[in-house]
Amino acid sequence: MRAVRSRDTGPEFTVRKLVRELGYGYRLHPKDLPGKPDLVFRGRRKAVFVHGCFWHGHSCPRGNRTPKRNREYWTSKISRNRARDERNIRELVSMGWDILVLWECQLRDTDRLRVGLRAFLESDSEGRWVDDVGAVEASRHGAMAAQDVALAEEVLDRMRAGEEETIDAREMWAELDQLDRPIS
Repeated sequence: MRAVRSRDTGPEFTVRKLVRELGYGYRLHPKDLPGKPDLVFRGRRKAVFVHGCFWHGHSCPRGNRTPKRNREYWTSKISRNRARDERNIRELVSMGWDILVLWECQLRDTDRLRVGLRAFLESDSEGRWVDDVGAVEASRHGAMAAQDVALAEEVLDRMRAGEEETIDAREMWAELDQLDRPIS
């Protein structure tokens, strides 16, 4: 495990490159913020965490797998990682920071990631936690049908009103899929 890095990882470099291409400056891993977010935009009070699916227990196929050897250790370790992540994020949100959690599996679609990052960085909310770039994109993506945008904005409005502390993009996309309309 000594070879596993906590910073300067491949997924993190991918996100940094996209953010630079979008023209935003950022700071890396500030020690004065809980959880030392991977990218911090101090003037905007926004932070981005880039999580590896396995290490942080994402619900994707890669994150859902459990090693065959030493199962108890790994299950416990990943549970502790998730609890720590949630504690740090909640603390940042209580301090008025907007948080975006990007998962390693989401970085393959760079166009979608670019749109989501831009929407997150340009939004004016304060003290919110978005667990998926798709949720940000859903609220801002201009190519979506008007009804889909209305649904996404309804969820964001509930967040801004304090009715929801997080957006789970999987639930949001499931609702959009139920509308049985292709997203342009």
